[in-house]
Amino acid sequence: ACECDACIEAFDTYGADSAVVIKFCNETAAEMRNIFAAKGLNRDFKLVFFAYEAYENAPVTEKNGKRVATDKSLICDDNVSVFYAPIAMKYTVPMDSDKYEGKNLRFLQTFKDWQILCNDVFVWIYSSNFSHYLVTYDVFDSLQANLKIFKDLGAKYMQDLGQYNVSSSCVWTNLTGYLQAELQWNCSLD
Repeated sequence: ACECDACIEAFDTYGADSAVVIKFCNETAAEMRNIFAAKGLNRDFKLVFFAYEAYENAPVTEKNGKRVATDKSLICDDNVSVFYAPIAMKYTVPMDSDKYEGKNLRFLQTFKDWQILCNDVFVWIYSSNFSHYLVTYDVFDSLQANLKIFKDLGAKYMQDLGQYNVSSSCVWTNLTGYLQAELQWNCSLD
């Protein structure tokens, strides 16, 4: 994350590095609408930013037992969407699992936090182990469950990044790719 004085102050104020990104995107979307209107153009557009790494957490806090935006100015403009990309999630178990000390439950809450701020939440998930790229990454027991969780929670779009750029990938890559394609159309398949 940026360590300039303004960004540090924004983090201290709003509790998340993503706050400055939301404010920038909201201002940009408003300016884009003004430009389109001045040119007589009626455009439908989405400005999408990544909630990834340092910018993954939504600027949301707990008030009176309810999760809310830390500031009303952090509610995403109707033309702004977030692409939630939880790269540190343990993809070999379902997102709502309590395995591995419930590590994935944090990512489930973060997705829900983004829904508080944004009407359209897109999801970028990973079916590759980037630390050991050519080793089979066993997502067979979790892929369908995770897709179903995101669908049931109202994710608007899904992108699953698997192995794609090697001429000789690991043994299950083609099967994983096939399952990704089929389950993203219908996550209830058997």
